Amino acid sequence: MTNRMLRAAAASVVLSVGLLLPTRQPLHADGGGSTCAINSTTAVNFGAYDPFSAVPDDSAGNVKYTCSTGLTVVISLSGVQVGGSRKFTSGTNNLLYNIYSDAARTLPLGDGTNGVSSLNVGKMTSGTQKTQQLYGRIPAGQDVGQATYSATLVLTFNF
Repeated sequence: MTNRMLRAAAASVVLSVGLLLPTRQPLHADGGGSTCAINSTTAVNFGAYDPFSAVPDDSAGNVKYTCSTGLTVVISLSGVQVGGSRKFTSGTNNLLYNIYSDAARTLPLGDGTNGVSSLNVGKMTSGTQKTQQLYGRIPAGQDVGQATYSATLVLTFNF
């Protein structure tokens, strides 16, 4: 399910981690002139987590978008907990993970709260598709039960 929420100078898309669903319709912030469109996404899909592995479970995905000329775009991602991590849930069980804006997985992508910054991707050039890589990591050594864990995040383009 894709949900577009429009607020003053912001456009959001609801994402389920592991299944990123695109919207191909422009997201308008100013009543019609300035737009950003999500062209496609690639899932950050972790697959099966091994609690006995000594190495973190890493995955990557991306979102491809096009915005109007001259717009300065800031991308933010919801769901950051105190301490800067996120959690998958299954009933009362939690599995910690995070989404990062860099391949080294040192810059968590957040919404400006709980010590995690959003990402300023700069001024847009009309007609030029941009790709923002998203890097996921589940830390090793989490003692969790076998279950299906899920989380829903909101990716917001502020412009």
